Amino acid sequence: MRIDRIIGILFLVISCQPPEPLPEGILDHDAMVELMLDVHLVEGARTGVTISNDSLGIDAYHRTVMLNHGLDSIGYQKNFQYYSARPGEFERIFSEVIERLTVMQSEMGR
Repeated sequence: MRIDRIIGILFLVISCQPPEPLPEGILDHDAMVELMLDVHLVEGARTGVTISNDSLGIDAYHRTVMLNHGLDSIGYQKNFQYYSARPGEFERIFSEVIERLTVMQSEMGR
């Protein structure tokens, strides 16, 4: 029974550690969800669609999304690489993005 207490205490100590501080220029979880949501919305709207008198390519729309989130292309790449190196967190981000896209899609169908 004593070993159970020791393991329990260790588990509490480890699980109560403050989260790893984000490096400078890295968006927090919620901001990354918002960014990836916007990226997917732009890609979904522009993929395979030609809009009359729209001479902008998808790269221009990506730049606009990045700027709206306070990033340039290098900042976007840094954030993408940071979260790609943390697959569990990246999966949680994309799960939220998919969930929100699904809600948006169902609301449009009403």
